Amino acid sequence: MSAPHNTPQVPRAPKVTEREARRVAEAAREQDWRKPSFARELFLGRFRLDLIHPHPLPPPDDIRRGEEFL
Repeated sequence: MSAPHNTPQVPRAPKVTEREARRVAEAAREQDWRKPSFARELFLGRFRLDLIHPHPLPPPDDIRRGEEFL
């Protein structure tokens, strides 16, 4: 005997065309960059180490909690 099929019904996603999906994605994309991005600069051939080093220190309370944990 086989088990009864009591699978819940999952609502189907609405049909969206590729053009509509692209339009929504492009509208949600950031149009102008206010802060520099290490990855963007690297992609453009500019190695901006100052964007990632030195890494900022966490707040003192977080350091204390981390030390207690370790």
